[in-house]
Amino acid sequence: MARAFVDFAAARCVTVGSVLFFWYSSGTAAIRIMTVGPVCFMAKPTIRAVRELHEPAIGDAADLAQRLSGA
Repeated sequence: MARAFVDFAAARCVTVGSVLFFWYSSGTAAIRIMTVGPVCFMAKPTIRAVRELHEPAIGDAADLAQRLSGA
């Protein structure tokens, strides 16, 4: 669920930032929003890594092993 939210947030930032580039007066806001988009894209693998590190700690190593084996 968190990864889906991050994908949606990144897409929204890129879309809104792109639209804001149509007006010169909103150029600074567009740059800031377009900078947040890639940060959201970087958050997705971070969420996965934290999850994979947390699962063995809570005793869910079987689920992690199944996902890593590709089954």
